[in-house]
Amino acid sequence: PERIPRGYRDILSRAVPMKPYTLRTLDSTSPEPVSHDPDLAKRVLLRAEDFASSLKMLNHVRLEPGRGFRAHSHPTMEEIFYVLRGEIEFTINGTAVRVGPRQVIRIAPNTSHSGKNRTGQFCEFLNFGAALDEAGENT
Repeated sequence: PERIPRGYRDILSRAVPMKPYTLRTLDSTSPEPVSHDPDLAKRVLLRAEDFASSLKMLNHVRLEPGRGFRAHSHPTMEEIFYVLRGEIEFTINGTAVRVGPRQVIRIAPNTSHSGKNRTGQFCEFLNFGAALDEAGENT
């Protein structure tokens, strides 16, 4: 029998029974507004209920030239952005950071961040959120 480390037993005992896998396509998901920027659309590929871990979401976002999202923070969640195409300029606690194709950036919890596509081409990225605790935001 497989041994489960002591710290994980409580987590597994609270876990909701899940399907062995979840498969979705980008084309099968409809755009929906971003909670902190309703004019911006995202496609939610996976939601909190799809995970047994602390992951809260996997979103796909396409930013047209000149578009972006306003400064905000998540007190109990860190975010990871992986750029597929184009470039996005993040402003993180007042510091500009450009992220391009095949680059990833992690934003720590409670860190002010915004993003803008300052180029003439669209930018496409994946966005993951991971909660620090059970009170993690699901945005």
